[in-house]
Amino acid sequence: DSSVALIAFADANHAGSQDTRCSTSGSL
Repeated sequence: DSSVALIAFADANHAGSQDTRCSTSGSL
């Protein structure tokens, strides 16, 4: 269970990072 939660957290964090980077590029 712990590893599944870790993977889900990493996946969500990666998606958030992509979204932030995309928004930053848009404002630039």
